[in-house]
Amino acid sequence: MKIDTRRLIYLIEFAVIAFPLLVNITIPIPISKYTRDYYNVVETIEPGTIVGLNNLASGATYSQLSSSVIRTAVRVWERGGKIVFFNTRTEGVPFSELIIDEAKRIYTSRNPGESIEYDVDYVHMGYIAGEETGFAAFIADMKGIIKVDNYGTPTDQLEMMKNINDGFDLPYMVHIMAGVPSPYMLRQYQTRYNGKMIQVNTDVDMAGEMPFLASGQLSGAIIGVSGTAQYEYLTGIAGPNLRLVNPLSLASMLVLIVLALGNAEYLIQKYRGGK
Repeated sequence: MKIDTRRLIYLIEFAVIAFPLLVNITIPIPISKYTRDYYNVVETIEPGTIVGLNNLASGATYSQLSSSVIRTAVRVWERGGKIVFFNTRTEGVPFSELIIDEAKRIYTSRNPGESIEYDVDYVHMGYIAGEETGFAAFIADMKGIIKVDNYGTPTDQLEMMKNINDGFDLPYMVHIMAGVPSPYMLRQYQTRYNGKMIQVNTDVDMAGEMPFLASGQLSGAIIGVSGTAQYEYLTGIAGPNLRLVNPLSLASMLVLIVLALGNAEYLIQKYRGGK
């Protein structure tokens, strides 16, 4: 029975797209300079280093931003760093809890027998009101502005915060951006305290961040779904974004193969005198 070539191609395409969605595989993908720079900054963190992490992810952006943030937290902990979570937007608070829980789960699965403990490896300071003015006051006197953490514990009783007072004690800052530009954090943190600042942001926010990346004020950035997939690949911690990119990569390869075979068949037929 003669095979319908078009239907065969559709069947192969369906299999190619479905396979990486069902089976967790890692396919090499191109890495942007910004993602590479972000990765390199995290990989320079030394044991005992304190990292600030301002999470602005909400219900609308969590699915796009969370995977990068989770893997950032995992790598900071694996390198022996500690994290001060805080939120300059109210909706960031519950999503920070989701990020922390998932990061802890991944960490323990990658490091059997080890665990992440509160007030040892991280603290969550909760919501900081006032956006730029609130952040400026917080980064100048963290325990003076935030009297209790997200769980009601007085911040001056937190062992991890004992020697953490201001932005000079946070040599690294991660800004999870969702519609809120980074300049106010650059003004109040990077410019005043000269720390390294990196950023995770949605695709639509990226245009406004290009000048700060070019100037070096931002040391790296993960841009949207593609950037997150690249970071998952670099860290070796596969996640939902890499799974979405894999079918696209394989489908694109299939299209190129089909085009090459089709043109080869055409040239062979023409050489043989066919129509």
